[in-house]
Parts: sequence; C-alpha cells; structure tokens
Amino acid sequence: MVVDLIDILILKISTRLKDSKRQMILKIPIPTYFIFFLIVGLASVYLYFGLSLSTAFSPYYGDEFFYVQNAKAFFEEGQLAASFTYSGFGSAVGGFDAHGPAYPLLYGGVHYLAPNDKFLIPILHLVLFLVSVLGIILRNTDSQFKLLQTAFLLCSPFLLFYSFSWMPELIHFSGAVGLYLLVVAYQENKKKSAFLKIICLILILGAFRSTWFLALVVLSILKPDLKLFPKILLGLLALGLPFLFQKYLTEQVPNVFSESMELLGSGQLAAVFQALYINTKRNIYFLLTYSEGYFYWVWKIWVVAAVILGLQKLKHDPALKFGITVFLIFLVFSVILYKTYKWTEWRMLTPMAVFISLRLLAIKSSWIPKSTLLGLSLLSFILILPFQKQIIQLRSDRGFLAIPESIVTKIKDLEQAIILVDSGILNTYEMENLPISTKTEHIITYILPYYEQTQKEATHILVEEDNQLIIFSRKILPQ
Repeated sequence: MVVDLIDILILKISTRLKDSKRQMILKIPIPTYFIFFLIVGLASVYLYFGLSLSTAFSPYYGDEFFYVQNAKAFFEEGQLAASFTYSGFGSAVGGFDAHGPAYPLLYGGVHYLAPNDKFLIPILHLVLFLVSVLGIILRNTDSQFKLLQTAFLLCSPFLLFYSFSWMPELIHFSGAVGLYLLVVAYQENKKKSAFLKIICLILILGAFRSTWFLALVVLSILKPDLKLFPKILLGLLALGLPFLFQKYLTEQVPNVFSESMELLGSGQLAAVFQALYINTKRNIYFLLTYSEGYFYWVWKIWVVAAVILGLQKLKHDPALKFGITVFLIFLVFSVILYKTYKWTEWRMLTPMAVFISLRLLAIKSSWIPKSTLLGLSLLSFILILPFQKQIIQLRSDRGFLAIPESIVTKIKDLEQAIILVDSGILNTYEMENLPISTKTEHIITYILPYYEQTQKEATHILVEEDNQLIIFSRKILPQ
C-alpha cells in the first residue's frame, strides 16, 4: 500500500516536472520589453541611414534606370511601351522592357501623387512594407509573437539593403508577408473568399515576377478537397503564365530559358538537355561558393536553417508545407533555368524563406528555433551595416556627369529616334536625366547594350568623344 502511494506520488511529481519543462520550452525566454527595445533599435538604424541621404542620392544600378525611365514614360505620355530597352525591340506584345508592364504601370501611376519627387519609388516600397507589418500587428495572436515577427522583419539584411534603392525587391518581400497572412487566415477559417484572395495575390505578384505564378500549383496543399478541374486549371496557369509572360510580355534577353526555347523550337532536344545540365552544374557550384561577404554567408545559413526547421514541423502544418514547397520550386527554377550568383539567389529565395520563418515564429514550439532564426538574421543585419553605408555613399557621391542641356534639347528636337547608348558612358552620365519623349510627344527608344543580342537598327548614337557627350545620326559619321 505504501509502495503504491509512493509510486503514484513519484508519477505525479514527474508528470508535473515534464509539464513545467514543456512550458518553459514553449515560452520564449526573451522578455517582451527586450523585443520592444530591439525593434526601437532596429528602427533607429533605418532612421540613421534615412537621415544620411542627400539630394544627390540617386539610382545606381543599371536596372534602376529602367524602372525610373519607363515609369516616367508612362506618367508623361501614358504609354507602357518602354523607352529604355536592351535591344530597341521591346517585348513581342506591347513593346515592354525586360521587366514587363507591371512596374511602369505601378511606378508611373504613383507619380501622379508627386510628379517631381525622385524618392517616390523608394517611399512606395516603404509604404508597402509598413502595410505588411500592419497586417502582422492586426492579427489576433499573442502580442509577444507579433513583436517577435516584427523584430524579425526589421532585422532582415535584405530589407535594409533594398530599402534605400530603386530596386523593386520590397514589393516581393512585402508580398511574401502578405501571402503568409492570407495563407494562415485560410488555414484558420477555411473560407472560400480567403482562398480566392490567395490566388489574386499570387496573380498580382506574378505580374511583377513571373516565377510567383508557379505557386499556383501548390495551392492544393492548402485545399486538399479541391476538385479535379480547378486543380488542372491551376496547374495549367502555374506552368503556362510564366512562359507566356516571359515569351510575349517581357523583352527577351539571352539566358538559358530563351536559349532552350530556341533549341526546342528547332528540334535540338539533346542540345536543350546539355544547356540545362551545364547551367545546373554551374549554379550548384555558385550556390555553394558565391558570396559578397560574411553577411552573405550568414544569410545562406539562415535560409538553410529556416528550411530544415520548417521540415521538422511540416507534417501537421499546411502553411509550412505550402511555404517550403514554393521555396523549393523557386530554388529548382533558379538552379536549372536561371542563376544563383550576383545577388540573384538573394532576391529569388529570400521572400519565401521569410514566409517560412514567420510561420515558425508563430507556431507553438521550442524557443530554440525562433532564437536561431532571429539570431542569424540579426547577425547578417549587423554584418551588412558597413557595406550598406558604403553603398549609400556611392549612391550619393557617384560622380556621374549631368547630361548637357544642349544634348537634351537636341534629342527632344528629333522626330522619332532609336538611340544607341555607347556602353562607355553608362557608368559615367546620369542616365535617368535623359528625356524619354520628343517635343512631338513620341517616345524615344534607347538601346542600352547590357546583353549581346540582336539589336534594332538605331537612328542615332549617343557617345562620348574628347570628354564631351555628343549625339549623331547613324547615317553621318562623327568628325
């Protein structure tokens, strides 16, 4: 009898100890006030860099000139046909640039709010991010988890780097946060309207980057009872829309995808497999070796950690299953058909890795994975600070030369022009100050030869000779 009582007592004590230990594991051992002050500290870093900007802060990378100038063409002339192109042809339908029609439509549209504000595009990106954070805050979840997710977003080196640029990556970053919120909402209420919202957001994001369309094929994970016809339709859209967008709505540039399509069209199947094999082998090598510094390596470790930790919780969480599947599809696409170096994998993989991390931060689990994700992201954030300061300084002190007013006037006086820009001046003059339409309101087509490809015959050439910018007719040789 006494032995039985002792056994029962020991069992109760051990059960309570296990429950207590479990509660300690589940509870985040980080005080709420610490997370709050972390958010304040992170926000201060953004404020510091924001206040350090001068009026000389301007677009720096080649693609940024495309976004700015083609948005200007839509705002000033109401045309989505690109002014800045790689070949002079533009896309097969609409004459859009290599980034498609969505960017000039969005950026050109918001220019009506402040026509002469060159910071409007970065401000728009910031507003989109703040809206996504507001969505996190308004969710009906534990306040500590909300703060933890907000701190995690703010300490992303990706967010910091692209917050002070004209690159559109915050559209995709914020879009991933929005997608996370919609997927979790559907997982909780199973409403048809919530599922349709997910489809709509994917279609909108796909208009900006066609790889987002691939996420449509994964939606059956969220809705296992989806009927056969909708499944087939989503699958066809997921495969067809990226092809159609790339083929007809974006200017073709030489890459493995376009090369494979040409080879496939001519029946050279063996050559297609060879091109894909070589590209895959090269991309795997770069995925394991390419870096821009320590912050880049820590970022890669964070991505791997997010996926591994997500796989551990995959079985009972459709949102995680959705996020990891989409991430793996993006990874396979980048490795086989695109590239994994020169910041490309940084842009392609970060949004869905953020999606996975947000879900891991929200579900009830050990605090160790949460601290790991937050710690790795924060470390990469700290390591990128010197690089970020350097980039901002380069944007402010680029030493680019102004386009002479005489050249601007001469270009505007042309009737219809296709101007080949000499590659030697692309990193010397302020390309964003070139006029995008003539006095007769015809869009000027500029060819910026970043890629080796067939170019439309130019009517004029913009070139520097004897330290002087000149423009001359293609039919007239320069003196």
